[in-house]
Amino acid sequence: MENLILPITQPDQIKCLIPQRSPIIMVHQLLHFEVFKAISALTVSTETLFVRNNFLQEPGLLEHMAQTVALYSGYEYYLAKQPIKTGYIATMQNFMISALPKVGDTLTTTVIILKEMLNVNVVEITTQVNDQLIARGEMKLILAR
Repeated sequence: MENLILPITQPDQIKCLIPQRSPIIMVHQLLHFEVFKAISALTVSTETLFVRNNFLQEPGLLEHMAQTVALYSGYEYYLAKQPIKTGYIATMQNFMISALPKVGDTLTTTVIILKEMLNVNVVEITTQVNDQLIARGEMKLILAR
């Protein structure tokens, strides 16, 4: 894999970091990475899966949030020179969605790792559009071995 330098904005580079494939790729950029934190972005288009009536629907927003966690893990594995692992959502809790993004909006999503135990991560995720919080919640993810 080529040398990846932040921010990562090229689709081919993003695809190297996540297990998802088209048409369900729901992250376009990795803007920031540090231990226990990452920030991603997605610009909603008419071709984005889960767009209906020019709005990204709840399943798409949740998938984007989960893929931000996958992007964090993928980049962490890339830095450690290890193969990327698939993750599975074990639980979702305390989720709030206050607005649906529309076509043309850019979502900025921050994931913070609250706990890492063996192959389980507990994360807090927030999503904003134009600095306005539109969604937040917690997920527990299990990484395949």
